Amino acid sequence: MSNNFRTAEEWLNLAYKQDLSLAQVVIGSEVARSGLSQVAVLDKMRLHLQTMREAVQAGISEPAISRSGLTGGGAYKLAQAQAKGETLTSGLYLRASLYALAVAEVNAAMGLICAAPTAGSAGVVPAVLLALAKEIDISESTLLEALFVAAGVGQIAAEQAELVGAALGCQAEIGVASAMAASGGAYLIGCTAQAILDAGALALQNLLGLTCDPVAGFVEIPCVARNASAATNALTCVELVWAGFSSPIPLDEVITAMVDIGKRLPAELRETSRGGLALTPTGQRLARDCRLR
Repeated sequence: MSNNFRTAEEWLNLAYKQDLSLAQVVIGSEVARSGLSQVAVLDKMRLHLQTMREAVQAGISEPAISRSGLTGGGAYKLAQAQAKGETLTSGLYLRASLYALAVAEVNAAMGLICAAPTAGSAGVVPAVLLALAKEIDISESTLLEALFVAAGVGQIAAEQAELVGAALGCQAEIGVASAMAASGGAYLIGCTAQAILDAGALALQNLLGLTCDPVAGFVEIPCVARNASAATNALTCVELVWAGFSSPIPLDEVITAMVDIGKRLPAELRETSRGGLALTPTGQRLARDCRLR
């Protein structure tokens, strides 16, 4: 039986019919698509995981300052405050916010990251999965499987939508990243296949309509901070499905709604920097300062 799938419904049905986990379906699909062995496919994902870990560490260990000067150093400051016990919160949510911020700042500083699904949203998936992995006792193989589940959500979203802010707004980047992270996180803690997909659906629902209005055209303001908020959104959705909450609207239909909403967004709110935050007085001043550098 083929392991190819284009929708969440097809993915779920394959898992049920073949008595496989959602991760195993994605791995099988990638083996068939790429022609690589399962070992090689796992090794590639292990390399992506290492890149994610290194990006987190790079953003925490020293300030990662963007070339524009608009953003940078926030993750380092937050890590220092955490080490001194000077943060308002602690634990899983703070750690996820810190990790997401670190990766987003490394990306803005032209460092090496793993796009998931895009560079501008690269902090969300590693933040949630690595923060959860630090919180609970899981194996490296389970963490890799969770990444394949996150990739599966990204795959079905990409089948139905252009995952770029210029096409559908930031909901197609940070929104999809949050859905990927939520589903991966739900897998990581042992949720059912249906609950895993519900977590992704809930996370994306929460971010529908999100505009892409970057200041000065750089993937920095508000993009960097959005990574942190999208990570905590994903964790909240993991908590919900773990407690038995479900999504009345299935993931496929949420993705369809995202496409519909994105097409209705005016061009000024789709990565043109001609609306939203980019047109605020401070946003315009920051843009002028960038051009003068």
